[in-house]
Amino acid sequence: MPWDIGFRKAKEILFQSRFVDAKEALELGFVNRVVPMDKLESETLALAKNIAEAGPFLTRMTKLSINQAQDAMGFRLAVQAALANFVLMAHSGDILTAEEAAAGKRSLSPVDKAMAKFKEEKSGK
Repeated sequence: MPWDIGFRKAKEILFQSRFVDAKEALELGFVNRVVPMDKLESETLALAKNIAEAGPFLTRMTKLSINQAQDAMGFRLAVQAALANFVLMAHSGDILTAEEAAAGKRSLSPVDKAMAKFKEEKSGK
């Protein structure tokens, strides 16, 4: 997330274990576009067709160049470190499933916390 929306905003969102709605995701630049659900398939297919028409070699070289720029800025190392940290947290017992939490374990995982908040907000509680 920090690479997509900036380090401070990523911390704000992740520390709160909250979801980002479509409007906020678009404002943050986390997504390129938002479309109504009934147009999702047609918009996705149109985008894919447009990209495919650019030609596979050009598309592959563009992607490679962008990925190399990200790697030069430390992206690959950051992703590897985040995975290592997640594995350590999972093995330490700090990340639990909803079932484990319901069984009296220590705490909900950040995703489960965010899902619970999302469901609560959606139900109007």
